[in-house]
Amino acid sequence: MIRHSVAWVRAALTTSVRGQQDASSLAKAAQNPVASMISVPFRYNANFDSGPLKETQHILNIQPVYPIDLNPQWNLITRTIVPLISQPAFAAGIVAPASRSSGAR
Repeated sequence: MIRHSVAWVRAALTTSVRGQQDASSLAKAAQNPVASMISVPFRYNANFDSGPLKETQHILNIQPVYPIDLNPQWNLITRTIVPLISQPAFAAGIVAPASRSSGAR
């Protein structure tokens, strides 16, 4: 029974030390712009009093960063920016057409 308890405490301490090392290395990698780490940041912008009707425009940019190791000396880092935009009407009474689903024709 004591042997199992000692093994469990040793495993818990080892995991704790590894977790601290992992957190430290993760913090260093987050500061390195060319680290081999995938990230998906979001950026939200609101433009108030937009257009002739003075309504709010909402923009959400999804900016995934995906590194690809080409060989030991070269990394290709892709960063695509995908904007999702909610645009107010340009004039009173004009409504933007609804998007069609792929099945409707």
